[in-house]
Amino acid sequence: PLSAIDNIARAFSNILLVYSASHRVSADPAKVIREALSKVLVYYYPFAGRLRKKENGELEVECTGQGVLFVEAMADSDLSVLTDLDDYNPSFQQLLFSVPQDADIEDLHLFIVQVTRFTCGGFVVGANVYGSVCDGKGFGQFLQSMAEMA
Repeated sequence: PLSAIDNIARAFSNILLVYSASHRVSADPAKVIREALSKVLVYYYPFAGRLRKKENGELEVECTGQGVLFVEAMADSDLSVLTDLDDYNPSFQQLLFSVPQDADIEDLHLFIVQVTRFTCGGFVVGANVYGSVCDGKGFGQFLQSMAEMA
């Protein structure tokens, strides 16, 4: 079961990971990340589950194995359009899958990843995790494990 705070604060945490083009690597980044994700979910299986309401109305993570949402996108611009990563830029929202605010909580994917490729060969990985699944440290460990599997 989730904590009382997790039953109230229903939000996603997200991160953008920006990678410039590498002439040493020719592999499709989306394919590599998808394969790494499938490997790491064996160990982090709650990320592939869904939230369910218990009889008392509280939420819990049910490890259903239904999977995560993986989105591939292509930008018609160069990665250089993301010039200042220290300041908020509204275009950053296009690099993260937009979770509908009115979606039924029990239908939500608990982890969503979007890989956006740019014309220069660079790419951005936008990752969303439902805040009740793990804390920031756990999210970091998950992403590190995924990177190690890639």
